[in-house]
Parts: sequence; C-alpha cells; structure tokens
Amino acid sequence: MKVIITGGSGFAGSHLIQYMVGKYPGNDTVNLDISANADNLKPFEDIPGYRFVKGDIGDKDFVLNLFAEEKPGIVINFVPYNEAGVKNLLDACRLFGIRHYHQVSEGEAPAQAGSTLAASIQAADGFPVTVSRCCNLYGPCSREDSLIPMAIAKALSGERIYLENMGENVRDWLYVADYCRAIDLIVNEGKDGGTYDICSNSLQKDSHVVRTILKILGRPETLIYYGNDRGKDREWPVADTAKITEEMGWVPSYDLDTGLRKTIRWHMTQQY
Repeated sequence: MKVIITGGSGFAGSHLIQYMVGKYPGNDTVNLDISANADNLKPFEDIPGYRFVKGDIGDKDFVLNLFAEEKPGIVINFVPYNEAGVKNLLDACRLFGIRHYHQVSEGEAPAQAGSTLAASIQAADGFPVTVSRCCNLYGPCSREDSLIPMAIAKALSGERIYLENMGENVRDWLYVADYCRAIDLIVNEGKDGGTYDICSNSLQKDSHVVRTILKILGRPETLIYYGNDRGKDREWPVADTAKITEEMGWVPSYDLDTGLRKTIRWHMTQQY
C-alpha cells in the first residue's frame, strides 16, 4: 500500500508520517509538500519506503502526473484551505480509483473550503471520503508561536510569559500522538462521508496550562504576567468525540500532565 500525505512537512503531518512509517513498515509513504521542514523530517528521512516530493496540489497537471506515477491507495490531505488543490486531489483520486481520501480540517476555525468540498463530493457520488476536525495539538516540533511551546521555551530560558485576557482563555489540548492514532483509525475504519471530531474533552484555561509547565520545570509562577486584552476574537466550538469513540473505541491516552512532560523533555534537548 502506498500513502500520499500532503502537507506532511508541518507539525501534525510530520508526526503522522512518523507514526505511519513506524506502524506500517511495509507501506510506502510519499510526503507531498511545497517545502521541506528539515527539523520535522529528520526522524524518518532515511527510512526505507519514505519519499519527499516537492510540489503544489494547486497544479492540476502535477497532481495527475504524480498519481499516475505513484499509484497511491490512500490520500491524506493536511491542506484544507486550498480549495483548488483539494479539487485536484479528489479528481485524481476518482480518476485513479483511490481506495480512500481523508481531509484534515482544523476544528477551532471556520469551516474550511477544502473540507466542505470533500464532503459535498462524497455526498454527490459516494466517493470514499472522511473528514476530521481537531482541537489544539501540542508535542515535539510544534509551532513556536503556539501557547505551549512558547511557554516552555520562555520558562527554560527564564523569560517572562505573557497571557492575554488574564489567562482566562479556555482551550482543548490534545497530545499529537493521540491525534495520529485517531487519524489512522478514521482512515481504516471510518464510515464514508463521516466527519469526526478529535479532541481531549478536557478544556483548560491558559493560566492552568502555563502554571503546569512551570511546576514541572520547577520555575516560579511569577514568570507569568497578565493582560486584560482579549486578543483576536475567537469562537471556541465544543467538539464531540462521541462518534469516534463509539465507532472505533478511540479515547486519548495522554492526559495534559503526561503530554506536557514528554513535550518538555523534547524541548530540553534543543538549544535555548
């Protein structure tokens, strides 16, 4: 079996590739992306069966030629905002008889064009499509502008940590390994046309998350300073994991404390 993962150089995509090549050593995995993040790809760049292909899913001819060459069985797309690219992928999937197409979507954002398009095509002709929506992910190699890696980096270097809205913003955080396991289950066991929420079902205030990081590192809470600004207006939708739990038995394996400790250990191997 060959799997094409688009956007696989990013945080979540690179973790999924690492998960897939570890669990399915007999499969070939193609990472299709417009750029290669060397740090994210380092863990598996020399693994047999893995290949990076630089390209843009918005280029229809490129996508068709790639599918003709690779003949994938599964496509997992981490680029939900590129509507033209999603259409190109879905057209290629139908043309080459792909077994399954999975569209990743970000749960804490408005409905993205790619996810809507994928669902509508499935509804129209029954093509095997699933969609997933996730909450905030964290873990090794996550984006430095996200709350958890930012707070860890600042705590390790002794810098002060700013929290908007007095630290009262509430979010659902999921450790990335649990997310990868959920995607794997959806691709292999999900119902065609299904949309699945993936989250921890454990809402946490930003202040609690940062205080937990400081406690693990033995740093004082005085490193935190607060502001009354609310930042950008956000809607925090309530996700429901009942569907993936009832159909596939998925539940998170990592609570916040355990996931943070693993993430912090990774950060401590980096240079600050």
